[in-house]
Amino acid sequence: LYKSSLEKTKYVLLILLFLTNKKKRAKYYNSNY
Repeated sequence: LYKSSLEKTKYVLLILLFLTNKKKRAKYYNSNY
């Protein structure tokens, strides 16, 4: 149970990182134009 919850949090963190990276890239591209 503990292991699965730990993996879940890991995936959530990865997804959050991915989303924040997308937002940062979008801001970067918008500022370039």
